[in-house]
Amino acid sequence: MSEMKRIAVVAFSAPPHSSGGVASAHYNLHMALKTENFESRLFTFGDSERGQNEGDISRSGSSNGWIGATRFILRWLFKLFQRGKRAYQLFDILSSIPGAIKMNRKIAEFDPQLVILSDHGAPGLFMSRQSGQKVILVSHHNPARFLERPAPDNYSRLDANLALALEERVLRKVDAVVCPSNYMKTFFEKSYRFEGPVLAIPNLIDMQALGDTGGTDIRRLLKLDRASPIVYLPSVTSYLKGGQYVTEII
Repeated sequence: MSEMKRIAVVAFSAPPHSSGGVASAHYNLHMALKTENFESRLFTFGDSERGQNEGDISRSGSSNGWIGATRFILRWLFKLFQRGKRAYQLFDILSSIPGAIKMNRKIAEFDPQLVILSDHGAPGLFMSRQSGQKVILVSHHNPARFLERPAPDNYSRLDANLALALEERVLRKVDAVVCPSNYMKTFFEKSYRFEGPVLAIPNLIDMQALGDTGGTDIRRLLKLDRASPIVYLPSVTSYLKGGQYVTEII
């Protein structure tokens, strides 16, 4: 810790506009780095129509017009080549391009010594790596993990493989990869060609922020008896994460 280091942490979004587990994980990482007296700044690429700067969070995003046009074009292309298949991995990458370009310009102005990328959305595709800069990619998402499990019949392998090919291009700029679990590390090593170190390090949690968050009495909100059982299933609405099994589990 003897030398102050500038670190850029990349996420799709961040609180209070956080979108999903990856964004939350990188926000917690950013806060942990600040606690350790690093000069950390959080850069987002998925915050369309939102403020540009909030303290040490710098927000960027694609326009709603670009996002809508990307969705329309891909929908028709997949109707031609894979009718009836669900495709969102490629959309997540292509719809993020303008936001990622804007974000990477801001990162270049910040001139960090270390950049910590997220994988989902491939924001590193248009990153211009500076001389002496180190880049770490955190592999949270990886579309390949859905290819080897009992995925729904309408899961698009073409979509997943195209996304994997674009994500592999990002790895050319990466020095090391961190996976939040051994499970994700296994799938990373099976999915990509990468010669650098690959480590499994669990996601960090900002315990102070967690402690400052007030609890919610969900039974009272739902007007349930205090003895009513509560079943909590993360990502329960996602068909890729077992939404079709919810009734059976309960």
